Amino acid sequence: MQLCAEMIASDSTLANSDACVAEAGVWRGYFSSLINAAFKDRTIHLFDTFEGFNKEQVNHDFDKGLIDNFFKDQQDFNSTSIDLVKNNLPFKDKACFHKGLFEDTCQEVKDLKFVFTSLDMDLKQPMAAALEFFYERTLPGDFIFMHDHNHSMIRGIKEVVAEYRQKHGRLAKLPIADEGSSIIIVKS
Repeated sequence: MQLCAEMIASDSTLANSDACVAEAGVWRGYFSSLINAAFKDRTIHLFDTFEGFNKEQVNHDFDKGLIDNFFKDQQDFNSTSIDLVKNNLPFKDKACFHKGLFEDTCQEVKDLKFVFTSLDMDLKQPMAAALEFFYERTLPGDFIFMHDHNHSMIRGIKEVVAEYRQKHGRLAKLPIADEGSSIIIVKS
């Protein structure tokens, strides 16, 4: 992520751009704090329920075999809040919080452009909505990070990417050798 931030920051064509950065699926804001630090001069939009997973979306993915029991029974990521995330951010004044289901809250920023976005919502429906939303609003040559693309317990993300490619055509994507089996999508 640091190298992507440096590439974007050094791009003279973006120097005066008001394009933003975003994270959808914030949980406690650890990655958000890194994005906020790397893009200290850009507004960061943070999307999450800040209350844990939506039970209907969890049940949908579980019933389809896209997630394991861990997500249904043991962990719903509800141990978070906007205040907790805000306390982790180095440049709190550059953060905008969007609380609720992504499919609803994304409309609050529908007129913005983005240079960097991190998607880490674990569930198929919100990840599909976020990829659709952010790809068309990402500036050419810039980046969308998708967490859990090849994760053994989260199988819906790979489907999201395949379905997006089938609908819209080729996606320029690169795998990252990280714990979350992430990919980077480069906007063409």
